Amino acid sequence: TTAQYDDFALLQKILSKFGQRLGALEDTECKVMKNKMTSLEDEYGSGAVRLGDFYGDKAEYHFTEAPSFLRRNGVLDESVPEDPKVLIPNYLANPSNCVTPAGYYSICCFDECESLMDQVEKSLAAPMGTAEQIAMVVSGLGSASQPANRTLSARQLGLLDDVAAHHGGMVPIHGRLFAQWMHEAYPRECSYPSIGERLRQVEDVEHVEVEEKKKYMLIAKEQKEKGQTTTTSTKWVWKEELVDQKAFEFHVKSSLRSDITIFS
Repeated sequence: TTAQYDDFALLQKILSKFGQRLGALEDTECKVMKNKMTSLEDEYGSGAVRLGDFYGDKAEYHFTEAPSFLRRNGVLDESVPEDPKVLIPNYLANPSNCVTPAGYYSICCFDECESLMDQVEKSLAAPMGTAEQIAMVVSGLGSASQPANRTLSARQLGLLDDVAAHHGGMVPIHGRLFAQWMHEAYPRECSYPSIGERLRQVEDVEHVEVEEKKKYMLIAKEQKEKGQTTTTSTKWVWKEELVDQKAFEFHVKSSLRSDITIFS
């Protein structure tokens, strides 16, 4: 009946408003968590926190996820085995930080890299671009931690040129290497991409044991005493994975550029 339809429509509006407000509340909580983590960075702006500092008592948040849990969920950077680190954007994107008000959906931390990628896609209006085009676009994009109209580092420009060379002159923006480059450019906002199959999302959080926690806290202390710091560049891995390789190849073949080749 009309009355039943009106009641259902009203209920939809109420639930929609509830979801929006709950989402805004969760995003506020995520921002507070991110600020706490960035205050613990091993090096300012690195987007990474030593595992021992992650477990430390200085933060108001008491992070308790076990290393094995973090590793399986793509949160742990072990490119330097003796100095493991938690990647801030990867941690924020972890399902363990999502709120599930119902069995039909979850409310998770806002992906800050998504809005940056939206602007890259809009500016290029293509699934790929030259290193020069992309550098021009990204240098103009500001974020919560990076100013707009900045000068990209020689390292960042060099890596972007290398990605283009790897693909015969163009950079596919929907691939692992470009996602890895975006992590280099925005280490606090863009997650470091995993290699291989999609990582298994572990629903039940595994908590760190007390002795293991103490071990990593001691390791972090020793690394700081040595003055050891690492940057995102230590994690660079030349492994490409394209979302749609056929579409990329089609665009390359239809291009008027004569110096483009198809990668194998």
